[in-house]
Amino acid sequence: MWPRGIGVAGASDADDAFRLWEKEGRWALVLTEFHIRPGKRIRDGRELVNAIRAADPSQRIAIHTEDEGLLAAPVVVLRKPYAIERLLKEWS
Repeated sequence: MWPRGIGVAGASDADDAFRLWEKEGRWALVLTEFHIRPGKRIRDGRELVNAIRAADPSQRIAIHTEDEGLLAAPVVVLRKPYAIERLLKEWS
């Protein structure tokens, strides 16, 4: 458990991240990297968001990235680097 009661779960690729969410989710917040390692079915953070949203439209999700080109996303986009307060605002 991290400070402020935040737990972190890691995944080897996007498919593994979705399986982990299916098994252990619903979480307070799903935070994914946009350029997550591609799986065979889910290839990036946007596809992961779409898969989770299809299963649970109310799951809170954010993407964090250094990619300046990611403007339109179906969730909050946090541009790296960002202050922890910005993340906590999305989480709380």
